[in-house]
This record gives sequence, structure tokens and C-alpha cells, in this order.
Amino acid sequence: MTAAWDQLVSLSVTGLAGKPIPLDGYHPLISHHLGQQHTDSIDGTYEIAALMTVAGRAGVQPAPAVDPLPPAPTDELPEVSPALTELLCSAMESNQRVTSWALREIATRERRVPIQLIPRLLQLAGTHKQDHAEITAILGRRGQWVAGVAGVGYVDDSDDSLWTHGSLSQREGWLSALRRRDPESARRALEAVWAKEKAADRESLLAALEPGLSLADEAFLEQALDDRAKGVRSVAAQFLAKLPGSALQQRMTERTRSIISARKRLGRLTIHIALPDELDEQAARDGIDTGQAPSGTGRSVWLLRQILSKTPLLPALTESLRASPRDIVRALPEEFAADIIEPLAHQTARANDATWALALVRHDACPDVVVSALPDPQRSEFVERRLAQANVQHGEILTSIAAPWPPRICAAAVKRLSNEVNTPTATGWRWSEYTRELEINLPVGQHDPWIKQLVDLQAEAAETWSVIFTRLIDALTLRSAITKELP
Repeated sequence: MTAAWDQLVSLSVTGLAGKPIPLDGYHPLISHHLGQQHTDSIDGTYEIAALMTVAGRAGVQPAPAVDPLPPAPTDELPEVSPALTELLCSAMESNQRVTSWALREIATRERRVPIQLIPRLLQLAGTHKQDHAEITAILGRRGQWVAGVAGVGYVDDSDDSLWTHGSLSQREGWLSALRRRDPESARRALEAVWAKEKAADRESLLAALEPGLSLADEAFLEQALDDRAKGVRSVAAQFLAKLPGSALQQRMTERTRSIISARKRLGRLTIHIALPDELDEQAARDGIDTGQAPSGTGRSVWLLRQILSKTPLLPALTESLRASPRDIVRALPEEFAADIIEPLAHQTARANDATWALALVRHDACPDVVVSALPDPQRSEFVERRLAQANVQHGEILTSIAAPWPPRICAAAVKRLSNEVNTPTATGWRWSEYTRELEINLPVGQHDPWIKQLVDLQAEAAETWSVIFTRLIDALTLRSAITKELP
């Protein structure tokens, strides 16, 4: 039938110039019918096409019965207002960071979106993993049902075939979903197939175990430190370095104690640094790069930085040096202060340790990240000082301040922008990252003055600032409208 159909198509394209239709190659019933009923070549061509189509459809076997889908559940969460729905759509079309902020606000208030918004949110969930939890919450039970049926943006960890026969991406998703629900079962699933996996796959799948790390994972991670693949060893070392009480942390603490020592004389603390020279094989196993140091960095300092970054410094230093955080920071040798304060500050921020933060913030080498652990008013004072410095341009410090910002920090951030607008050599594009932090962190309540101040500031600014201010004011105005519609 395929050859006959191809012949018919060819005749239709080239034409017959009034000649009779050649009936060879068609089913005898079609040839007999055409021979008796039609002499017109054009009508005959259409007739053959219709008969062949009907014959083909008549021969199709019925499809097997399909099980009906389970009914969609009833939603119990209240739905957001039509006005808020429209504003959320505007955010999704214009500003991803405002969208993420709005999703968090709606999820916090335990509301769901209307059903017509479900497809757009499922599409968003597939491309913006950072918003996955909030989207899941505001979809409601029906939206989650649709996601499960469509298989868009979500992974069903009960479908074991994804783990046994899926692509690497599907297997990562399955393992991550199971890890969030049952950390122990996820690790056991990976252990069961570990020896059969390729090196690159082992690294990716091991990384999926990061949520829910506990000492129950330590034996498996210690085994991974001996893996043939460098990437696998690196991931295992990173996880063990973050695992409180792990043997790797204890080994790193002992190395730090051999490097940093102290003594008190006449009540004054003196800290001595014995730079590491050569390290044993165990150090390399624990994730220390014993190879060539980066250009411009001495080998011993390079080793020092790596060891400190993997050591739980907050308890290690206070216990081994038997001194307070303030005394330790004041006694650090100037030559190595920055190398020690950098990891100290990051660990202080992660631990939200106000005592260490107050000690570190007094040192000139303290990085901005420590601001997240500072209490007020010290936090506001630190931010005001940093924003007043001429070399602060891109808002690094602002990324470390959790919302809501207190009024002093808001005022300092807007004042810094105002100072730049009035600087003849300043250009707006250099401040795009800075203003993006203002977009989602400046308060937009009814009595907050920031939108009006920025509108006035835009009127004074040069044309080069136009795009920056328009985006900033539009984002704040949209957030203000969304805030008014939130329950």
C-alpha cells in the first residue's frame, strides 16, 4: 500500500494532462471501482485517496484499554485573590528575584494559586530549582497531583525504575527525593550499586546525599576517600569536613593544633604559627591538595589555608588556645591574620555565632560575610562603615544581610547610592548588582519612604542611571502591590 500511495502522490503532483488514471498497483476492489465509476483523472485521484485512507483506518487494531487516572484530590488551602494572581504573573514575566520573593511570601501564608497558573509554575519549577519547595507548597494538592501525572519538574521516588533504568539526571533526582524523605534508605540505595557505577556517575550521585548528612553516613564517606576518582574523593572530603564530630574533623583539628599554639605571659596572649611544610599521605586522603600552590601563594601558606578551611575552628581554637574569641583575634600575628580570619569568618556566619562575630568585626581583615552573625546595633554600625568606604561598589556586604533590613541599614544603602549618583564619574551599570539587592530587601510597607526617595533620586541622576533606577523602582512598586494583596 505504501508504494501505491507514493504513486498516487506522484500523480497528484505531476498531473495526468487528461490521460486515464493507471490502475496498476492498487487493491483490486479500488481498481474495479475506479474502472466502472470514473473517467475524470482529477476526480479519480481524489477517489483513490479517499478509498485508501478509509481502508487504512479500517485495518487499525483498537488500542488496549487505559486505566483511568485517579481523581484529583480536593484542595483545602485557600486560594490567593485574582489581583494577587495577576501580580504574580507580572513578576514571572519581569523579575525572577521578585518572583522568588513572592513565592516565599505566599507559601509562608499557606495559600495556593488558582488552577490556571499551575502549568506556568510547573514550567518554572523545572528551570529554577531554588524555588522548588515554595512552588510545591503553593500548587496545592491538585497542583501536585497534576505534577505527578505530567511528570514535570518533580520526581516520584516510589518509582524504582527511575533508579534502575533512568538517565543520570533522573537517577540524581530520584536519589535526592528519597534522601529528603528517608536519608538512610537513600544512602543504602547508593551503596548497593556503588561498585558498578562509572567514576563521573559516582561523583554526581554522591553529591545528591548532601541534604541530611549525619554521622550515619560517615563510614560510607570514609570509604569514598579511597576512591580512584579525584572528584569522588573531593566530594567525600567536603562532606566529612562539614559533619560535626567526624573523624576527618578530628584529624584536621589535630593538624591545626600542631600549627597554631599560644602562651600567656604577664596576662598577655601570644600566638605562634608553625607553617606546615610537608604533609603525610593521610592529609592528601583527607582532601588536602599537596601539589603545586597557586601562583603568588607560598606552598606552606597554601597548605595552611586548606587545613584551616576543613577544621572546625570555632571550638578548636578556643579549646586548644584556652582563650576567648576576642583575645584570640587580637593576638593573631599580623603576617597570617587574614589567612586565619577568612575561614573563621565564614564558619562564624554559618554557625551564627555572635561572640565570634563581635570579636572578628574589630579586625581590619574581617570579610563582610560575618555581618550575618552580628547582633544590632553592631551590625548596623558595621554596615554603615563599610558602605561609607569608597571601594564598596557591588553590594557584597548586602548579600550577607538577611531581610528584613533595619531602618539604619536601609538608610545607609540608599545614601550610598545617592552619593554615587552625585559623583560625575560614576556610571549606573557598575551598580546593577548593588541595586538588585535593594530590589528584594528594602521594606515596601505603607509607611516606608524608600520608593519615594528613589523616585526623587532618579530625577537627579544622569541618563546613564535610567535603566538601573527604572528596574529598581518597578521592582519595589511591584513588591509593594503584592504586599498589599497578601492575606
